[in-house]
Amino acid sequence: MLLKQKVYISLILAIVVPLAVSTFLFSNSIQNHTDEKLAKVDLPTALSEVKNKIELELSTPIIVAKEIAQNLFVKQWLSNGESEQTQADYIDYLASIKKDNKAVIAYIISKNTNNYYTDTGISRKIDRSEDLWFDQFLSSNKPFEIALDIDKTTNTMVVFINYALEIGGERTAITGVGRSLDSMINLINEYRIGEAGVVYLVSNEGEVMLHSDRDKMGQKINISDIKNGAIVNKQIEGEDYVVSSTPIESLGWHLVAEIPEEQLYGPINSAINSNLLFGVIIAIIGFVLARVLVAQIFKPIENITSAVNALTKKDGDLTARLPTNDNNEISELAANFNLFLEQLHSMFKQVSDSASHVKSISESVLVQVQGAANLAEVQSSSTQTVAAAVNEMEVTVQDISNSASNASNIATTTEETTHKGVEFVNGTIKQMEQLETAMATSVASVTELSGEIKSITQVLDVIKAISEQTNLLALNAAIEAARAGEHGRGFAVVADEVRTLAMRTAESTEQINEMIDTLNSKASSTVSAIELGSKNTLENAERLKVTGSTLTGISQEIVTLSELNSSVATATREQTLATSEISQNVVMISDSAEQTKQNMKNSEQLCNGLNKESNILKELLGKFTL
Repeated sequence: MLLKQKVYISLILAIVVPLAVSTFLFSNSIQNHTDEKLAKVDLPTALSEVKNKIELELSTPIIVAKEIAQNLFVKQWLSNGESEQTQADYIDYLASIKKDNKAVIAYIISKNTNNYYTDTGISRKIDRSEDLWFDQFLSSNKPFEIALDIDKTTNTMVVFINYALEIGGERTAITGVGRSLDSMINLINEYRIGEAGVVYLVSNEGEVMLHSDRDKMGQKINISDIKNGAIVNKQIEGEDYVVSSTPIESLGWHLVAEIPEEQLYGPINSAINSNLLFGVIIAIIGFVLARVLVAQIFKPIENITSAVNALTKKDGDLTARLPTNDNNEISELAANFNLFLEQLHSMFKQVSDSASHVKSISESVLVQVQGAANLAEVQSSSTQTVAAAVNEMEVTVQDISNSASNASNIATTTEETTHKGVEFVNGTIKQMEQLETAMATSVASVTELSGEIKSITQVLDVIKAISEQTNLLALNAAIEAARAGEHGRGFAVVADEVRTLAMRTAESTEQINEMIDTLNSKASSTVSAIELGSKNTLENAERLKVTGSTLTGISQEIVTLSELNSSVATATREQTLATSEISQNVVMISDSAEQTKQNMKNSEQLCNGLNKESNILKELLGKFTL
């Protein structure tokens, strides 16, 4: 961003920011003042005025109802049983009360007889099961109550003032008057807050009781947020309103005020808009003045900028100068710039002379470096040839040494393996001898087992003979039992069981005999197999002894071969060390020659670069007019 633009923007901000802040503070101040005036003056005053008029409207019928309740003649008449002879006097009394106070109705309601006395006589008898309000009020501690209801004699909406009549501390009747709501309705209808603000009465449950718009009477609204006198903003039928309320204790209702926000804030918005328009006009004037002022300030700077641009278009003419005609800071800047050009001209002449001298020196050094580089190339090539030959010889000697070492290691390993083979053969011979002894023992054990099996066979023969004898005895017993008839039946059963047991014993003995025969056969086979294995074991042991002797001779020959290989390996290792030392020295010489060669190349490149830079410097200096 140009400096001129920054200054211009700074001036604009210096105008706009204070103007915007002052406009915002002005608007906010008016808004707060209006809200405070509305909350503390306008709405409370309007609500109090209407409330006082309503309570004044209700105070007269309350006094009249109290007068009837405290009339001693009325109390005495009720105490004496409401005599019909004097009933007309009290009806006339109610008629005069109605007439004098312009009431719709004046009444006395007896708890004892349920008679509803009015100025026309007994209007009706109250039904205590339907007119629950009667007992509810008498059982309460309130001296009076105000109720809105329909008068059944005139079928019109009336406000009733009920007052409790007490005789001897007991509430025995209700007296009161009913007033038309016309005057209160007119008050509600005619009262306006401003142009469109209205007031209306709402019950504690939120039901609209009296409203200038009859269609809204009976509707339910939410007054929980304004019961304490708070001022809230609500949207009613798509329009924004300011709403507040105040309680009317005598009615138990709330007086609600609604004022359209447009009515409240219309003048304020007009004033704010006028203030904004005035601010915009001031801002536009400020923009124009700032532009003119910035143009005047930067005109000399633009002139000097044009002169410098013209100077740069003269292809590096260091002899050109800026004009210094005006007597101001810009002329002083031009004079100092001309002095700078003079000094720059002098320095560039010195640089040009130095560049020519550097060019001649770099060319001489380049020739010498190229000669040294050629010599280094020859030395490096010869050294690399010698190093290659030495390396090849070193590799050959190393291979011989490795082969001898490997042969020695293999011989040593073979000797160890042969020795282990001899030990293994000896161990195997011992195990075969032990196996032969074990086989002989097994043959004796199996032979002994065969003898024992024969003994078992003899025992089984005895058991078989006993079972046959037992079977025969059981058969004889069964025959004798059969002869005995019924007396021998139990003995016959026992004999039969014994015979069955003898037969099972004979069968089991026969099975055991078969098993023993099989066992004898297998024992004979085992003895034959063990004897054959023992013979083979002895033959293998003899063969292993011959193998052990052969392996011992091989082991001694391998030891001799290993000693010869060790001598060859030692000699080749010594030759390898000598060859390696020669190779290292040749490599060091080769590395030094290569490093010298590389250094010469680097020096040559530096000389070429220096020569090139001196040419570039000479070319650049040639663009200036010195």
